[in-house]
Amino acid sequence: MHVRLTSGLLAATLLLAQAALGGDDSWSTRGPAMGCVKRVASSTARPELLFAHLGEAGLFMSQDTGHSWQFCVAPAWFPGLASSSSGWDLADVVVSPHLGNPVYYATRYILFSSWDDGATWQSTSYPSLDFVPVVLLVDRALPGALVMGNYSALMVTVSLDGGLSWKAASAGLPKRSALDLEWDANGDTLFLGSIDGVFRRPWPPGGKGDWLW
Repeated sequence: MHVRLTSGLLAATLLLAQAALGGDDSWSTRGPAMGCVKRVASSTARPELLFAHLGEAGLFMSQDTGHSWQFCVAPAWFPGLASSSSGWDLADVVVSPHLGNPVYYATRYILFSSWDDGATWQSTSYPSLDFVPVVLLVDRALPGALVMGNYSALMVTVSLDGGLSWKAASAGLPKRSALDLEWDANGDTLFLGSIDGVFRRPWPPGGKGDWLW
């Protein structure tokens, strides 16, 4: 049996489908209006919680799924670091899926972390100026494990204690800059995007093996 939809019935069907999807399928924005948004992160524990990195303007937070925004932290306010040329555009923000759901905000020179959904922040300096974060990943299975891709010859660094200490993980890589990082579906292989192509290596850290083409 074939059903033929008239133009009126088709229009009604489309309206019902649109209502089922929330009534509106167009993009809208309510800020933040402080600059160009470079990174966005959400929380699996609190779906209404969002974080947005706005370059030199710092980090902003929404507790109502983006309807309103409030300022969190501006790394450029720290003494001796305030400069539009200091590379504040190179940063990333992630929310850990592990107990407490800590938020990590990796900026030039400083890693910020919050254990109370962005209400208060702690800061930790990196061990060298070669830490220029482009992308930050949280290990999905190992609490406290972070992987940072750097826009420098250091390329990849790993922390197993929530950013308190770091070690290089760039063996086998050319002396270039990291552009992106991602896990495979199982979380046991790490992929790196660079100007020289895509590299891969076994995960977790401590295992044998350099980066491979």
